[in-house]
Amino acid sequence: MHQSSGGDLAIRQGPWKLIFFKSGKRELYNLKDDLSETRDVLAANPDVVERLAKLMQQYIDNGRSTPGAPQKNGINFALPSPAAAGAAEEGGGKKRKKAKE
Repeated sequence: MHQSSGGDLAIRQGPWKLIFFKSGKRELYNLKDDLSETRDVLAANPDVVERLAKLMQQYIDNGRSTPGAPQKNGINFALPSPAAAGAAEEGGGKKRKKAKE
């Protein structure tokens, strides 16, 4: 799990990195193929997105990403809905170069 200074969250598992912007926007990168994070492959990998989003929410709900008893969080928190991203501006996260197809 990662958190930016701006409050955006990310989770990594194997080659995958899923970023959750506070705006609701999400981006997925395969770091094995794209270490510089220039090609968002979210649309082509809905199964990976669903798996990582569920895992991230589980970590939040349990208050930890390690084995053991759940820990109480100081606040109730849920990941921003991806539906909110449709209305969000592109600048919800860090600017990324668009890869040429």
